[in-house]
Amino acid sequence: MRGGTSRGAFLRAEDLPPDPVMRDRAILALYGSPDARQIDGLGGADPLTSKIAIVGPPTLPGADVDYLFGQVRIAEPVVDYRGNCGNMLAGIGPFAVDEGLVPATEPTTRVRIHQVNTRTLVVADVPTRGGRALVEGVGKVPGVPGSGAKIRLDFAASADTLGRGLLPTGNAQDDLSDGDQTYRASIVDAGNPTVFVRAADLGLDAETLLASRYAPELMDRLEAIRGLAGERLGLVGDRRRSASESPTVPKIYLVHPATAYTTSDGALVPASAVDLVARGLVTQRLHAAYAATVAIATAAAACLAGTIVAEITGTRRSGGVRIGHPGGVLTLDAAVEVDTAGVARLTRAVIERTARRIMAGEMYVPLHALLGE
Repeated sequence: MRGGTSRGAFLRAEDLPPDPVMRDRAILALYGSPDARQIDGLGGADPLTSKIAIVGPPTLPGADVDYLFGQVRIAEPVVDYRGNCGNMLAGIGPFAVDEGLVPATEPTTRVRIHQVNTRTLVVADVPTRGGRALVEGVGKVPGVPGSGAKIRLDFAASADTLGRGLLPTGNAQDDLSDGDQTYRASIVDAGNPTVFVRAADLGLDAETLLASRYAPELMDRLEAIRGLAGERLGLVGDRRRSASESPTVPKIYLVHPATAYTTSDGALVPASAVDLVARGLVTQRLHAAYAATVAIATAAAACLAGTIVAEITGTRRSGGVRIGHPGGVLTLDAAVEVDTAGVARLTRAVIERTARRIMAGEMYVPLHALLGE
């Protein structure tokens, strides 16, 4: 299935080996990893198409289904279960409806999804007709050709995945230092823990920010910053091992004030159409679009006074946030409330995506791969 700007296999948990080691061997074989081309499997040699969604019965009270996300590494024999993919999550509701995992209701079926990786709940409203999820519609997702039925996702309960609040360090901005360099960053935990850094602090203007490739030295700096943040959050013991120990979280994104730019397919976006321009990485590669979970973190950051994002967009407690990225403009609605003790809470985080079932069938795993031979 395609979910948002990502694609991958959606499997029922019962169809995979219950043993985690054998399960991961099966998944790696299905995708053709480890191999840079993933030639012997379903993977497309791109992080956005090397993802898997495992759907099973709910283990959280109030949920309808469990969703375990896996980022299948391309060149390494690893399935990374840290973090969540919000784009793949867009396909969970339609999958649950079409597989009969939830009773279908018209015109909309509400599916409460327990996101197992982050231990949070996301609510999906799926357009439904005749007991099936609708596919055709007018919804558009930047970076995806055509249109489809709009799937409404509310991530309000997906914040605070680390259990330390929206600002897990307790600060709107932090200095991350390796002894030689110091980087100013905002770390926000909503959707996925995300590190925001001003593009200008790394010498990037909007054009270079959105370039199709970055110099290896810049990619190394971004991974170094991500490692520093991961170390600060306790996700890795040594920042230098972040790429191997925690390659998917935290996310790292560079942000820039609103400006006119050209998308990857040649469309001109005026500065008035966006509140900021941003770009990030997925498993040490440039993201061709924008991670849905990071969009949640971006919108939450815009509602939190003092963050780098809020300094760029202007602080708001609620409302729409328009994010310019290489594929186009992503718009979402968010709200943050602050209680009398000064604790901020995400109360609304709504994004619309589309999804489509591409095929259904059987996939084959070589016995030697399953046995680890």
